[in-house]
Amino acid sequence: MKKFIIGLVMIIIPYTLHAFPEIIDFKQRNHNTVKHLEISPVIVPYYGDVLETSVLYGSRFNYHLSQAWSLGGTFLYGESVYDTTSAPISGRNSDTHIIYDGHFMYSIPAALRISKDIPLEADMYTILGAGEEYIGGDNHTTILLGGGLKMYTGIPWLAVRIGIRDYFYKVTISGENKTVDDLVMMIGVSFLFL
Repeated sequence: MKKFIIGLVMIIIPYTLHAFPEIIDFKQRNHNTVKHLEISPVIVPYYGDVLETSVLYGSRFNYHLSQAWSLGGTFLYGESVYDTTSAPISGRNSDTHIIYDGHFMYSIPAALRISKDIPLEADMYTILGAGEEYIGGDNHTTILLGGGLKMYTGIPWLAVRIGIRDYFYKVTISGENKTVDDLVMMIGVSFLFL
């Protein structure tokens, strides 16, 4: 539950700070006014209820339908590091950990002041989606909720993303179905294709 609260706070904070509309430079965001594809290789620290911290690798893509809305997907792969005291992992027959999902993303433009005269152009976003998570030989249907910040570098085809996602799924513990959540922090560059 602590992870969920931390994740929720990380999603809400950017909207409360959402900066200074008078300094947003829409010229730097010309690609945001047209449909475009965004691809991001990512390295993902993964914090799970039944796993110790693992690192996953993969990619994420988004097809921007407008400045605010996009559709996307994520594929992540790595090896699981189990919490050996956790009941749900007993009897697992694989260390493979795979996540794939589809999601909707809603973005709002923002600018944060680095100094009095230097704004940092950014988009704050929220993600809602669903997918599958393969952990230790078992498949789990997941619901995901997340958010983050995409920062523009000044290079039209390059941005930097920092985000957080919470994946919710059910596991059987001592014969009972329980909902668990796993926190994923996504860090990577985004390549923007017009």
